[in-house]
Amino acid sequence: AMEPLLPVMPCNEVGLVEGLGTAQELMSIISVDISRAATRSYGAYTVVTHAGRAATVYVSQENIYVAATNYNYNRPAPQKEGDEAVEGDEKAKPQYGVWSVILKFSIKSGTPTFAALTQLPGSIINQFAMDEYLGNLRVATSSGEMWARPPTSQSHLFVLDPSLLLTGSIAGIAPGERIYSVRFMGARGYLVTYRQVDPFFVFDLSVASVPTMLGYLKIPGYSDYLHPMDSNHMLGVGMDTEEDQGRVLRKGVKLSLFDVSDPENPQEEAVLLLGDQGSSTEVSYEHKAFTFHPATGLLVLPVDLHQVESCKERTPGGSCPNAARASYTQSTFQGAYVIYMSKDEQGKTLLKVHGRVTHERDDAGADAADTTRVFWGGWGGWRQSLRRVYRSVYMDGLLYTFSDRQVQVHKLESMMKAIVINITSPTCLSPKVWAEQPNYGGVE
Repeated sequence: AMEPLLPVMPCNEVGLVEGLGTAQELMSIISVDISRAATRSYGAYTVVTHAGRAATVYVSQENIYVAATNYNYNRPAPQKEGDEAVEGDEKAKPQYGVWSVILKFSIKSGTPTFAALTQLPGSIINQFAMDEYLGNLRVATSSGEMWARPPTSQSHLFVLDPSLLLTGSIAGIAPGERIYSVRFMGARGYLVTYRQVDPFFVFDLSVASVPTMLGYLKIPGYSDYLHPMDSNHMLGVGMDTEEDQGRVLRKGVKLSLFDVSDPENPQEEAVLLLGDQGSSTEVSYEHKAFTFHPATGLLVLPVDLHQVESCKERTPGGSCPNAARASYTQSTFQGAYVIYMSKDEQGKTLLKVHGRVTHERDDAGADAADTTRVFWGGWGGWRQSLRRVYRSVYMDGLLYTFSDRQVQVHKLESMMKAIVINITSPTCLSPKVWAEQPNYGGVE
């Protein structure tokens, strides 16, 4: 006989934010006691359930923040520009039809407990747009429409106290653009917005009630991801761009090393371009694909490389600086780029390509070993999808790279392949698929 279904959470204990319409999803936070010292409670669990979406989650040492963007374009427009109060009852509901709801759950005692709720104008791009510092929550949002004529988009930076009440804010940042990446580090905040150029902003958040913009830098391209390299450098990973008759053309992957030692005058100290138009990196939308080892200056990222067919002289990153605009490109490589951040004799920081790692096969057996194919964006290039490198790990002078087919281990100093471990085999795929490959001779 089937065991009866037991309710995990009674309906009358499910949380709900009023005024947002019918909730179509459930979000639960579950804490499990794994302390062997408290044997009686070992394995006991606590559940907190919220009727609503959990689009973005940020976790600090003592709190969990859950945010979701809401859309209602029937909401009235503000009376004047910037009339988007975040205090009070009705005025706390932002305008423009797009706003974010943030729920705070305390986990200080080990048991998740609802602590506070707030609503802010605009949308939150990802978890790095939220950060807790000295008990306050810092949040960056974008509102409005960037591609409207004229554009109405702008960005905002909020500082909220432990009760999620507004402490300080900066509104109307970079009108006509939207946020592409955010990073908070201690008393500073870093923000990248974009429409045709990449303004890189530096903010002083040491005084919560008076956040201040210290400086900014405008450069071509944009950064989808910001990563702190040391106390004076921030690395941006994104795309290089070029204007063409009012249009913006995306070119290759761009790594920008920002020197923020003088926060009022940030500089782009080093640039590395990887590939041409159509190139991309998973780091743009998945930060776990980025590997950085501060002690050695090693950084590794997966790259889908597209290149123009003919080029007189390529950069170390494989881009063709003299390629004609909108040149035809083809997919030429998929794998991990191994890069070092180092200093030259004059003390200038550089980004240098040390080597590349691919799991793809260039022999005739590749078709038999990797029957699953996908088309990788841009203007062409069928790749061996099961061998697509998407993660890497550095350990004891060795670089481990991972695809759905293999784990490869390389000696970093020489970039020589040391170990290959096959983690999938023909039995992992449909028998019908492999029956169509009678000459299959194994997986390298």
